[in-house]
Amino acid sequence: MAAARNGEPLWRAEHIPAGPPPDPADVFAVGADDDAVVVSYGTAVAFSPGDGGLLWTDPGMRPGALAEGTVVGWSAAGAEEDAEGPGAAGVLAAAGSADGARRWSLWEAEDGQGGAGSRPLRISPMGGSRLLVGREAPPETGAEPAPEWAVVDAAAGEVAYWTERLSDQVCRYDAQSMLVCWNGGRTSPEVDVYTAEGGDRLWNDPGFGGGVPTGIRGVWHGVVYTDKGLNGGSPGIYSLDFQNDLELDPGTAPDLTDGVVGLRFAEDGTATAYPAVA
Repeated sequence: MAAARNGEPLWRAEHIPAGPPPDPADVFAVGADDDAVVVSYGTAVAFSPGDGGLLWTDPGMRPGALAEGTVVGWSAAGAEEDAEGPGAAGVLAAAGSADGARRWSLWEAEDGQGGAGSRPLRISPMGGSRLLVGREAPPETGAEPAPEWAVVDAAAGEVAYWTERLSDQVCRYDAQSMLVCWNGGRTSPEVDVYTAEGGDRLWNDPGFGGGVPTGIRGVWHGVVYTDKGLNGGSPGIYSLDFQNDLELDPGTAPDLTDGVVGLRFAEDGTATAYPAVA
């Protein structure tokens, strides 16, 4: 743990849960608040932000995000049901950051929206107590599996709304007021844009780019970055408000950005930083 203002080390702590090592993708810092610093080591581990003391562990949860004092993650595969909550993979579960006490769970059984047994995809913050949760529900007989995305209120333990379901779907919050979903595997994707607060669909484009291979990458404050602009030329920036090409060249379309610096991820997981706009 380091001080945000100058990077000076405050404390160092380590806790390695029993069992086999987790997948490297499951080892990361989940988040921090005044009560806890939460990390994932395949399971949930929380430390005191003051001195690094171990606060609690939860071997039955794979944590994904921390919002408004609530740690939200997936029930660990193979965990047994007990008094604290469900143990089936695909169940979304929440615990208090201060004490690790289970607060709520969603999708414990087949419910018409996938239910337990869904394959977890991603959990990401949307500001306040809301989280964007992606999963791949078990397909109906003979159907291809399709990702589905829900906006979940971590404080209430309720689904605020679902997006439309697309094949190979990707959804991203623009860190301001919009939620953007598109077909991740298509070079001329179908795109749906929603208000982040209420989930009202603002517009839909069944062939974003008009057949030009656009390759959507990052989303930020009302714009999307594409590998090729809508005229098929260099990387482009497209306005979600006005549905038009801004005729700006970012040089390289970033996967993540804060509007100033963009990060582009390679297939091997390495990241390269670029200016968000050239």
